[in-house]
Amino acid sequence: KAPGDTGPWPGYPFNPSQWRFSTLPAFSWSLPHQRLLSDLLIALSTTMKLWKSGQRSTSEMVNARDNGVYMTNIAHIISLTADNLVVECGGVGKLVNEITVPGKPSLDNHEPVMEFEKAYQLVELLVGIVDTVVFCSVLNFNLVESARSLKQGGMMRIALRLVTCLSTINCLKKRQRQKLRRADLVPELVQEEINSK
Repeated sequence: KAPGDTGPWPGYPFNPSQWRFSTLPAFSWSLPHQRLLSDLLIALSTTMKLWKSGQRSTSEMVNARDNGVYMTNIAHIISLTADNLVVECGGVGKLVNEITVPGKPSLDNHEPVMEFEKAYQLVELLVGIVDTVVFCSVLNFNLVESARSLKQGGMMRIALRLVTCLSTINCLKKRQRQKLRRADLVPELVQEEINSK
């Protein structure tokens, strides 16, 4: 290393070996944050539903030249909020772990700040928007991916994490309803058996 050489570019004052890679930073979801995000997602979702019920097809609306900036802004919103909401629902790893190996503790020790049902509702709204913006569009997400320092295909991975999160939660909810239904049926079956004797 030459004297005065500080690294690969001028003003490079730190050692890369000291970088600490971490997951998402903790975000404190205050009630105003939740309300703003909820209102925004409801408004976007309403727009998508109007497009689906219009005379033009949804893909025509999404891919219309006039809507290019709008779609890019929505994609940016998705990229900013998706992972935080998935973490608030428990994280994909923890959810998939729970559905495949019930009762086994997960390595994820994140304590959610937002109420689970609220996070679930927001993820549900966001998945509806993702269905239209990411899966129906021919948009090139390179601009959003580079602005967020995502690798190529990062928007698709975010969309798939959201869909996985929502479908896993729905499976867990269905399993819970079945357990409750069985628990309700057991006393009735016992009573029927007693009555039959």
